[in-house]
This record gives sequence, structure tokens and C-alpha cells, in this order.
Amino acid sequence: MKNKDIKNLLKDELRDAKVPDIRERTLRASENAELYPRTGTISAGRKRRFSLKLAGALAACAAVLTLILVFAVPYAVDKTAYASVEINLNSTATIELKLNKEEKVVKVKSDCDIGKLSEYKNMTVDAAVSRIVSECAETEYLHENAANDISVSVVCRNAAAADELKTRIGALIGLCCRNRGIEVEVG
Repeated sequence: MKNKDIKNLLKDELRDAKVPDIRERTLRASENAELYPRTGTISAGRKRRFSLKLAGALAACAAVLTLILVFAVPYAVDKTAYASVEINLNSTATIELKLNKEEKVVKVKSDCDIGKLSEYKNMTVDAAVSRIVSECAETEYLHENAANDISVSVVCRNAAAADELKTRIGALIGLCCRNRGIEVEVG
């Protein structure tokens, strides 16, 4: 088959195909429009029904937004905890501090006896760590005659701030332990 034959076959197929007559359809639609003209005015009843439906939809949207703001946002955004510091003492005791942006303690969780946990609230992280080291030395979670292994981990939204805070807390723990004569390795 040559190109001419293919073109002729294609023309024949297109001629036989049922193509909708757009002109006829448009004429029919315009005739219907003339038979049923729109008045351009809306009755008071239709306006009232529309405004009631719109008011109901707006009230439902407001209710859903209120529920989301009241119940979902407080759990999704933890406003109090800017950083979380976990101190592990000789793999026997763990102390977790939650800090705000001013690096003050908001919440303390511990599985060892370090005094009243409520006394640590609103302390600076440096004062809290110093007090934790002294309490742990008194309760013998840190031993004077043995090597002590303390690990510090910091989770923060800002990685650079987390590294700086981890270094500062590790140095402070080392200094407090050396002042008490306790050998310690902070990691």
C-alpha cells in the first residue's frame, strides 16, 4: 500500500464514522432557551433557602476548625519542650530533662532517687545538672572508687544547638565529678 491508498482509506473511514453535528445541537439548545427564558430574578424563598444552607455550611466549618484547634493542635505542637536531655548513669539510672527555649527545666523524669522532682522545675539546665550530680554522688549512683560511665544525649529542633548543649552538659558533669573526686567518663 502506498501513501495515497492509506489517505483514501482514512477519508472513507472518517466519512462513515458518526460525528456529532455540533451545529444542530447548538440550534436545538438555542430553541429550548427561547422556549424557557430565565427571568433573571430570584424569589425570596430561594434566597432564604440559599442563605440558610450557606449559614449551616459556615457553622459546620467553624465547628470543625474549633475542634481541631482545641483538641489536635495542643498534641501536635509541644510548646513547652524545646530540648530533651537524657543522662544515663552507669547504665543503672536514667534522668530525662525537658527544657524550654531559655534552657530552663520544664519537666523531669527519673528512675532513680535524685530528690523531689518538682524542685528542678524552672532551674537553669546548668544548675539542674550540678544538683543531679551532687544527688547522685550522695545516693551512690556515682562511685568514688570506680570508673563511672555517663552518657548524655540531647534532642533538639536545632542540630547545632543540640551539639552545643550536649558539649556544655558533658563538660559540666565532668567538672562537678572532678570537684567531688569522682572519676567519670562522659560520652
